[in-house]
Amino acid sequence: MKTKYNEFCQELFTRVLFSDFILTTFHSEKNNQQGQTLVEFILLLAVISLLSFMFLKIINNNISLYWLFFVQKIVDDPSVKIRI
Repeated sequence: MKTKYNEFCQELFTRVLFSDFILTTFHSEKNNQQGQTLVEFILLLAVISLLSFMFLKIINNNISLYWLFFVQKIVDDPSVKIRI
């Protein structure tokens, strides 16, 4: 009789433990997925922002050099009476 009771308790404990494990695993996987989505969004936003700022800096510097070059050409022309 004691062995059947022990077997019953062990089976019940195993089922409860296993069901808790399944619920905990499913719940933590859901939380991990939400956390991973948030991290991916932040990293993607950071990469896009960094690329945008780099692009603007390169474009602005090159455009200013381009305009400066042509203004200098116009000013260096002897027929034009403009000074910088």
